[in-house]
Amino acid sequence: MLKSVGVVLRLSVLLVLLAAALALAGCGGGDGGGGEAETPAEGAQAAAGAAIAPAGAAVFVSITTDAESAQWKAAAALLDRFPGRDQLIRSILEDTEAAGLDWETDIKPALGPEVDIVVLPTGGEEPAVVGLTQPADAAKLQKLVESGDEPGALEVVDGWTVVSDSQASIDAFKAGDDSLADAEAYRTALESLPAESLVTVFIDGEKLTELAGQTAAGAGGSVSFSQLFGAFGKLGPIAFALSAQPGGVFFRGSATQEGGPQLDNFAADLPSQVPADAVLYLGFANLAEPLDSLLGIAGEAEPTLDQQLAQAETFLGLSVRDDLLPLFAGEGALVVAPGSPIPAISLIVEVEDEQKAQQLLDKLAALAGGFGGGGLPKATDIDGVAAQELVLEQFSVFYAVFDGKLVITSVRAGISGLVAAVPKLADDPAFAVARKAAGMPEETSGFIYMNLAEGIGLIEAYARLAGDAVPPEVSANLEPLGSFLAYSAREDGALTFSGFLSIE
Repeated sequence: MLKSVGVVLRLSVLLVLLAAALALAGCGGGDGGGGEAETPAEGAQAAAGAAIAPAGAAVFVSITTDAESAQWKAAAALLDRFPGRDQLIRSILEDTEAAGLDWETDIKPALGPEVDIVVLPTGGEEPAVVGLTQPADAAKLQKLVESGDEPGALEVVDGWTVVSDSQASIDAFKAGDDSLADAEAYRTALESLPAESLVTVFIDGEKLTELAGQTAAGAGGSVSFSQLFGAFGKLGPIAFALSAQPGGVFFRGSATQEGGPQLDNFAADLPSQVPADAVLYLGFANLAEPLDSLLGIAGEAEPTLDQQLAQAETFLGLSVRDDLLPLFAGEGALVVAPGSPIPAISLIVEVEDEQKAQQLLDKLAALAGGFGGGGLPKATDIDGVAAQELVLEQFSVFYAVFDGKLVITSVRAGISGLVAAVPKLADDPAFAVARKAAGMPEETSGFIYMNLAEGIGLIEAYARLAGDAVPPEVSANLEPLGSFLAYSAREDGALTFSGFLSIE
């Protein structure tokens, strides 16, 4: 498969990078203002290349390469906020010159407003991979295709130039009868995507599963790929898109799945208890059954796993399925916040049986202490919470079960912050803005939030303490990053996901 992708990816990446260079050099930096991000309108139109792409495509990627489009101008305005913008443009143009190509005479005329990549099953070990575009000068594009160590094949089909590493792949592309643009699954998948985007990806889950199985079999894999993948249920259409917005980069997608482990939606309560200084928050819930299913899947793929797991359970004196997995039946979160002398890294899960959770933690802590040389955990009071401290060789681990929560953390503040009268994450303005920009609903099946503006500063501070200063040019190019939030949610039988990276 990698050999098939070679020429197509080389051409596609070249066109995209050069279109970016043209947009960035020609459009300038825009107004440079951040503004308040708004979730973009939904309802993407079918890519022009989908009209000639076969309906049997396993993967269809459409990339906007029009330097005059609103999306590239928006991307140019975002990139202008980074000090390394000019150096990036110079690097791209220098690479083309080093390859003996001139921007004005060789590259620019070969660009089309859209570049598409199509992956087609062939029934063999390798799929057919082709690229599509409509160049301003077909002869210039042919020159690009024929350049390099691995020249490819090229043919004009219905006004589109089709390129690949072999004529056989182009013939497979032409053999399709119906077009992807007329396929109901493709049209339906586009409905939830942004109306305008830089990149749109459509995947036929069933065909991709079959294709991946054929590739794994050709590589001599010992595990039945179909068996492993099938345990996750039947994958249907998957689609997602990436678009440039005034305040950052937005992505949205959807996927369908029948059977297999699935995550239910929940309304997150823990953000109202976690302090607002969290620089990373990973929220989850209802993981017990999916994790149990994953154990079953792994056992089917590797028959000796169940025996190894039974031996480990005998040694630990507990059951993974009966003791550990139930801890993740409710809501939970992994949180990273400032701490001293190390960051506060905390695992928080809601539990129904506090006594059982405490006994389980004590047993695990005693085992960890024995291996880590710290001995048994010691009782300690943290702002009125009865906690335990496990002293290991280089650091301590604190844990406690209180108010229906199990908490394991690297610093005392990981526990005290949950009971202190301090601003909470749910009320933090930066978190609220990130939620709105990503279009996050009240109920999700999981989400991740990163306060990059604060988190990067925290990393740099710890690096300085360790004697490893971050280079000034790296620090300057990280400074425009504001926050990142992504979530998934189950809606009408489909899994939707969305996210936003703010660039200030």
